[in-house]
Amino acid sequence: MENKRIYVDTEYMYDGMFYEKRMAREEDKKQIIQIATILFDCKKNEEIASLDILVKPIFHEKLPEFFVELTSINEEMIKEKAIDFILLGILSPSYKSNTSISLSNSDLWV
Repeated sequence: MENKRIYVDTEYMYDGMFYEKRMAREEDKKQIIQIATILFDCKKNEEIASLDILVKPIFHEKLPEFFVELTSINEEMIKEKAIDFILLGILSPSYKSNTSISLSNSDLWV
């Protein structure tokens, strides 16, 4: 039995964040700003590897104040560390294909 799991969490911004403090609605155009993953050994109860990627926004040049307030991700972090979304495909770690993946909240639908 496989004892490893991958936990994935994303942070994303959406149009509505610029106008009011509210959660995303279905009609909001969303863009991922951070992807974080942890490869966890459930049997040993320990983290094996992690990945934390900041992604450059493409729909808006600035981050909404509400996004910064919620995530603590700021403009300086984006300028220094963010990559283009298209580059994510070449950065993915070599996790085993039979490792189960757990997503927090509704991140899968972003």
